[in-house]
Parts: sequence; structure tokens; C-alpha cells
Amino acid sequence: MVSRELFAELSCRDNHIKELTASTSSSLEYEKIKSSLREHQLENKVEMQTVLILDGTEKEEEAIRQLFLSLEHYKTGYHELGEAFVRHNKRRAVHVRDHCTEVSLTMLRDLQKIKTEGCR
Repeated sequence: MVSRELFAELSCRDNHIKELTASTSSSLEYEKIKSSLREHQLENKVEMQTVLILDGTEKEEEAIRQLFLSLEHYKTGYHELGEAFVRHNKRRAVHVRDHCTEVSLTMLRDLQKIKTEGCR
């Protein structure tokens, strides 16, 4: 009788070990799936942020291009104004032309600074 009781107890313990092993295996599989899902979500988030950053960079570059076009337009206007003054008043024109050139150069330097600092 003792051997049957021992055999029954061993069998019961074996079954319990199998249940625990299956439960642990299920828990590990669940954690792997959960971890894989989180990894996929983070990859998607990084990809979306990369797209947003690139889009912002393109918009910034376009804004800088527009600023350069505006600068060129105003620079041309300043030179035309300077030439008109030269034709009408030679003495005062030199000062105006120099001032316009100085303003244009200052604006160019400022835009170059914006371009180099803004694209970082």
C-alpha cells in the first residue's frame, strides 16, 4: 500500500510540475509577444517622428529660400534707387548707394547665419 501511495504522490507531483511548466511557458510566451508588440509600437513612433523632422526641415529650407528671393528683390530695388539718385544728385548718391550696399550685406550675413544655425 505504501508503494501505491508513493506512486500516486509521485504521479500527482509530476502532474503539478507539468502544469507549472506549461504555465511558465505560457507566461514567457505572453511576455515575448508583449515585448515584441511594444518594440513594434516604438519603431512606428520613431518612424513618425523622423517623418515630422524631415518635413520641418524641408519647410525651414523653403522659408530660407523665400527669404533669399526677397532679399534679392530688395537688393535690386536698392541698386535701382541708388542709380536713380546718381543720375539726379551725384553728391548724395554715393552715400545712399554705400548705405544700400551695407544694408544688403548685413541682410545677407543675417540670412546666412539663420541658414547655418537653423539647419542644425
